Amino acid sequence: MIRSFIQLSIRNLFRKNRLFTFINIFGLAIGLACLFLISLFIYDEYHFDSYHKKADRIHRIVLDFSEEGNTVNWARTSAPIGQYLKGTYPEVEQVVRLRKNPGTDLLSRDEVKFYEERVFFADSTLFDVFDITLSHGAASSALKDKNSIVITEALAKKYFNNDDPIGKSLRLNNTVDLKITGIINEMPANSHFVADAFVTFTSLDQFMSEKRLNHWGWMDHYTYVLMTPGSKAAQLQAKFPDFIKKNAPEWVSEKEKLYLQPLKSIHLHSDLKDEITPNSRESYSYVLGTIALFILLMACANFINLSTATLTTRFKEISVQKVLGASRLHLSAYFWIESILICTVALAASVVLAFIAEPYFNASTGKQISVLTSPWLIAPAIALTAIIGF
Repeated sequence: MIRSFIQLSIRNLFRKNRLFTFINIFGLAIGLACLFLISLFIYDEYHFDSYHKKADRIHRIVLDFSEEGNTVNWARTSAPIGQYLKGTYPEVEQVVRLRKNPGTDLLSRDEVKFYEERVFFADSTLFDVFDITLSHGAASSALKDKNSIVITEALAKKYFNNDDPIGKSLRLNNTVDLKITGIINEMPANSHFVADAFVTFTSLDQFMSEKRLNHWGWMDHYTYVLMTPGSKAAQLQAKFPDFIKKNAPEWVSEKEKLYLQPLKSIHLHSDLKDEITPNSRESYSYVLGTIALFILLMACANFINLSTATLTTRFKEISVQKVLGASRLHLSAYFWIESILICTVALAASVVLAFIAEPYFNASTGKQISVLTSPWLIAPAIALTAIIGF
């Protein structure tokens, strides 16, 4: 019986009513493709920095600086905060500081010179805190020595073509020769910072004065804390006022307040002064989600209207089926199978459309999403197809 219904449905849909079938499938496919792409966008937004295995234990230290009645909320802190925090509290397992020069940095190798936008200075503890992996070199020693640098594979090819760059040098801002000690894999795009190179933090004294580097008032650095397992951020944050009083000059303790910011909340919930890159907002996801649902509802409404409109031309077919002994249940199953066939083909077509649109969508949003590598979409997509078919 089911096989017979499927054969009849295929003949009716793809032979007798080709135009109706094409319009229905195309409309649903467009709606589903939009839903898939926007769903992947929203999923990516809510999973920024989640690829770090210790993400739930990583916090960024941010501060409020109040002076003459004005308060500035900084994403950056002074370098001494990270320096003094190491080994001070049992809640702190590790600390890493990052610094990025304003604008671009000039990297050069002989006559090969490029201005790079994503060069960071970092403590040697970088690889202890973040899941930044190396394809060549050892994480334990890559940023240990002064005037060392690790670069991405793309940067290595850019400056050295196919030669092995390990042990060779790049010159930074026509000032210091940096020895390449490792090659890092490309960082995922869903990171609140993405680097092409990390220079040892101890090299900074060749680019700025010792006074500025050790000054509590220069907010030049991003400071991250890896908390010990089981420790609470609130417990550590409550100790910050005393930490400032003990280690910072008196004028700093009167003006600064330190806070802990969960790593995974930075992208959607942080809009502080001097963020590494502009962050997004949660409201954008709400707006896009609403748009996706509206498009899908319009596609479903179009599907229902077209299906209803064709019923008037199929009364004769229904009457013949009844004469041949078809019950109400059989007729319902027949039309349900037709709907499921349309929705199934539309689902397959939507995946193709989404795949075709991916490069343009990623280029316009700065994402690296992929429908084909997102298996979590399969079950919701099948369920949605069944619901629409009903």
